[in-house]
Amino acid sequence: MSDDEITFERKTFRKGDLLVREGVPGDTAYFIVLGEVEIRKGGSDTKLLATRGRGDVVGEMALFDDTPPIASVVATKETFVDVVPRDVFQQRIDEMDPAMRRIMKLMVQRIRDLSDELVISGGGTNLADLSD
Repeated sequence: MSDDEITFERKTFRKGDLLVREGVPGDTAYFIVLGEVEIRKGGSDTKLLATRGRGDVVGEMALFDDTPPIASVVATKETFVDVVPRDVFQQRIDEMDPAMRRIMKLMVQRIRDLSDELVISGGGTNLADLSD
């Protein structure tokens, strides 16, 4: 199936809506078409890990390794997303070169570990700053 043949469901989230809940297994990833979300980790002492917007994807890490999400994703304004179901996501991962697939899974684990270290240490680093 080529990229041209895939049509994703469009979904709208209002300000304050939860796209992904930390610790709760997910079955979709979201491409942000328009709007903004915050990625937050922790219960009563929530830490802001990153802010994401147009062109970004969220919820994908849980689909890489079938591990519950490391953080929650909350819309900070009206946000439009394209929904990528698990089966479509997994098909794309399965089509990757095996070595690249392994590298991607290791990167996901490293991000999970870094996120945990930031929360434990009380660090205020925005993970978005690390992507440049």
